[in-house]
Amino acid sequence: MRNVLYKINSWGLGHATRNLPVIRRLIDGNYHVTLASTGRALELLRTELGDRCQYLDVPDYYTKWGRDYHWIFLMPKAPVEIWRLLRAIDAERQRINQIIILGNYDLIVSDTCYGAWNSEVPSYLICHALKLPWFWQDRYTQRFNEWLASLFINRFDLILVPDYEGSPLSGCLSKDFRFIDGKKVKYIGILSAFKKLDTEQDIDYFISISGAEPQRSSFEKKVLEQVRELEGKVVIALGKPEGGEGGFERWGHVRVVNYMKSPERDRVMNSAKMVISRPGYSTLMDLIELGKDKVLFVPTPNHPEQEYLARYHAESGNIYSVSQKRLNLARDVKRARQYPGLIHRDFSTCRSVNRLMEIIFGG
Repeated sequence: MRNVLYKINSWGLGHATRNLPVIRRLIDGNYHVTLASTGRALELLRTELGDRCQYLDVPDYYTKWGRDYHWIFLMPKAPVEIWRLLRAIDAERQRINQIIILGNYDLIVSDTCYGAWNSEVPSYLICHALKLPWFWQDRYTQRFNEWLASLFINRFDLILVPDYEGSPLSGCLSKDFRFIDGKKVKYIGILSAFKKLDTEQDIDYFISISGAEPQRSSFEKKVLEQVRELEGKVVIALGKPEGGEGGFERWGHVRVVNYMKSPERDRVMNSAKMVISRPGYSTLMDLIELGKDKVLFVPTPNHPEQEYLARYHAESGNIYSVSQKRLNLARDVKRARQYPGLIHRDFSTCRSVNRLMEIIFGG
C-alpha cells in the first residue's frame, strides 16, 4: 500500500469537493490517503469520507481582502499582504516537510497549496489559476503575477490543470506562459463531485451560499432578505458543514439547509431549473458536469479570481453576473435566463480522473 499526502486549500468548499472523485479513486485503488486541510474544508472532507482517510489540520493562507472595500483602498496593504502570503507558504512548506518525515509518504498531491511539496517526494499540483489574478488584468500585472506564482509552481514535478487545451473555462489564468515551465503543465479536464441524474426538474431555484467569511455571511443575509420575491420552489444551501444537515422552511416555498451531503446535493442540483452561486472555478466544472445552462453568478467582493471568471464568461456571452452589492434577485434571474450557459462538450469527471491516474501512476 502506498501512502499519499493530499493537501487541499481551504478557501471556500470548492477545492475540497472537486477532489472527492480523485480521493475516492485512490482509496478504491488501495492507497492510504492522509488529507491535510483546515476549517470548513476539512470538516466537509471528514463528513464525506468518514474513517476511510486520516486527517491533519494544517492551516494554509489567510487574507483580509474579503471585505466590502473598493479595491483602490486595499492597494496600500498589498506589500504587507504579499509578505504575509510568502511567510504562510514558507510555514506550510516547513510543516509539510515535518509531516513527510514522520509519515513516510510516497507521494504528495496539492490542490492550490504552493508550499505542499518536498524535494525528495514526487509532488503534484492541481491548480487552474497558474497566473494569480489581480484587481485589474493588464499584461504587465499578469506577467508579474505569473512570475511570482512560478517561484512556487515550478518546484512541483507536474502541474495538473482541471481544464482543457485552450482553457475554455479558465481563460487567461492557465495558458500563454512566460515564466512557468510549460513542459510540466498537463490539462486533465474537469473535476466535479456531482453526478448527472435522470430526474424531474421540480426545483425552480437552487442557491448555493459559499466562500470565505465575512462575505459568505453577507451573501447569506442578502439572499434571505430577497428570496421571498422569487416565485416557485427554492432551496438554499448555506455551505456550513459544521451545522450538520439540518434545515428549516421559510415562507412555505423556501427550504434552507446548512449543508448537503453527496446524495442530497446531487438530487437538488440535478432538479434545479436555475442555479444561483458564486462563480468559483469548481462551480463552473459542476455546471459542465450536470449540463446546467440557466445560471446567475454573484462573485465574492474583492475576490479577483471570481470577479475575473464572472467577467470572462459574461463577456463571452455564457453566463450573466451581478455584484453582491447590486444583487436584486427578482430582477437578475430574469436577465440571467437570456444567457445560453456554458458550451457543453463531451466533458466528464470520470475521464478526467482516469487521465490524472494515468499521468501520475501510469494507468
